Amino acid sequence: MIEQKRFNVSFNINQRTKLLSLLNDYNETFSETTETNWHYYETAFEKVYKDLLRAYGYKKLKAFVGGEFVEVDNLEPFFESTKPELLLDTVEFLFSYIFEEESKQTFIKKLNNLLKIEESPVRFLEGEFFRLDSDFIESEILSKAEKLLKGNHFEKAHSDFLDAKSRLSKGDFFGCIVSANNSLESFLKKLLGENQGSQNSLKKKLMKTGIIPDYFQGFLDNFSGLMQSSFSIANKSSRHGQPELPSEKNIVDEPVASFCLNLVGTLIVFIAQKHINLQPPKENKENKSEKDDSNDLPF
Repeated sequence: MIEQKRFNVSFNINQRTKLLSLLNDYNETFSETTETNWHYYETAFEKVYKDLLRAYGYKKLKAFVGGEFVEVDNLEPFFESTKPELLLDTVEFLFSYIFEEESKQTFIKKLNNLLKIEESPVRFLEGEFFRLDSDFIESEILSKAEKLLKGNHFEKAHSDFLDAKSRLSKGDFFGCIVSANNSLESFLKKLLGENQGSQNSLKKKLMKTGIIPDYFQGFLDNFSGLMQSSFSIANKSSRHGQPELPSEKNIVDEPVASFCLNLVGTLIVFIAQKHINLQPPKENKENKSEKDDSNDLPF
C-alpha cells in the first residue's frame, strides 16, 4: 500500500475534487450473488470502502469534517479529507475494479495528465503510484537491475553495471556510458549463450527467442541507435581523451550519462523478468508437512 512507501505528497481541496470527479466516471455498479443465492448490487466505491476497512483494520472510515474526524459511511467525504497516502490507496483500489483493458489505459492516461497539470510529484504506473524523483529511479530501476543481475548469476554484466553506477557518482560520465553498454552486452551474451557478437546481432537473436514481443522491434531499433551513438563518443573519449563536440548541446554530461544508465537498467529489468516468467515453475521440495505455528502477534 502507498502508506508503507511514506510518500511526502499533498493534495488541496480543488485537486481532490478533480480526482474524485475522475473516479466517479469509473464508479461502476456490479451485480453480486451471495452463497445463499441472494442477489444484490454494489458499486465500485462501496467495494473500495470495504477494501480500505480490511486493509487498515478499521471498523469505519473517518473524514475530517467541521474541524474534527468523524465516522463516515461512504467514500466521497473520506476521499475529500483523508491523508494523502490513503487518498492514493483509494485510487489504487478503485483501479482494481476497472476490468476492460481499454478503460484501464484511458483511466491511467487521464489520471497522469491530471497529476501532470497539477504538478504533482507522483505518477500512476501499472496499478501503483510512484514518486518521480532520483530516489525512485535509484530504488526501482538501478537497484532492481543490479539485484536481477546478481541473483541470476550474470557476473560480468553485474560487475560492469556496478562500475557504471560508480563512475556516474564520481563524475566519469563517459566511463559510465561505456560500462553501461558493456553490461548490457555481457547480459545479452550470457542470456543467449553467445561468446561474441555485436549488439545488433544479439538484438536480432533476442527477437527470435520469443522473450520480446514482436511489437517491440521498433523500440529495440531506436534503443540500439541511441546507445550506439552515445557509446561511440564515450568510447572514443575513454581511449583518446575528451573529444571535440560540434556544440555545447552535444556535451556528454550527468543527465545524458544518467539517462543512458537508467535506460540500460530498465531494459535489463524488462528482459530479465520476461525471461524468468517464461521458465517452467520449479517444484517446491520443501517439507510441507511442517506447520508454521507462529502468530502474527509477537507477544
